[in-house]
Amino acid sequence: MTSLATGTNYGQAIMRKNSWYISYNVVSIPIFEGYTNGPFAFSYDFPIPPNGYVLTRTHCGGHCLACMPKSYVKNGEEFHYECYTGQRYDGENIIPTQYVPEIVDKYMHLIRDPLTTVASRFEQGRKEADEMEYPSGAAGFHKWCHDHDDAYHNGERLEREKDWYITGEEMEDLARKVPCHTDFFRVVQWHNNAFAVSGRELKRKSVKTFFYEDIQANADKFMIDLLAW
Repeated sequence: MTSLATGTNYGQAIMRKNSWYISYNVVSIPIFEGYTNGPFAFSYDFPIPPNGYVLTRTHCGGHCLACMPKSYVKNGEEFHYECYTGQRYDGENIIPTQYVPEIVDKYMHLIRDPLTTVASRFEQGRKEADEMEYPSGAAGFHKWCHDHDDAYHNGERLEREKDWYITGEEMEDLARKVPCHTDFFRVVQWHNNAFAVSGRELKRKSVKTFFYEDIQANADKFMIDLLAW
């Protein structure tokens, strides 16, 4: 909408112009001169804003998919710390990065329907796996959830979840009935941590919440509100 590049913590991937296609392992371009650890430009096709703020994407903590509970169960402090971490690509290697929180003045908290969020992770995951094995639709979604959630590592993750947050037979029974229950846990935990950090570590910062569905319904109003912020 602005014809300017946005930013990302994950400099090993860029968005191509007029497409949702993402190219991986491209040389990272820092948004700010001298900040080699990010954030990075999310597009080669648009110029980096010469001044002002740059909307930057971060997953913060607890976002991983193919991982065990010890990697995605996060408290607020751990969640917040990972908001400034990412990766960059130097042409040969992907290198872990972290920048200082002081360069961030404003925080945008984007909330999306959890069902849509989980479905979106499925669509992204099937493209990175085998789209023929996981066809788009209910059948492919249930198979994806079975392979990457309930049966992940031959069911080992579900067993380990009992040591972290699945307490009691009733909760275990519910977990086995809900497709991709781990993703739903991650979504709830993510937003709980985001609200907690907003009221604690970021209480002296400017934090604004937007709803994905409102942006879809009226993108022009969202842009006006965002630029006026």
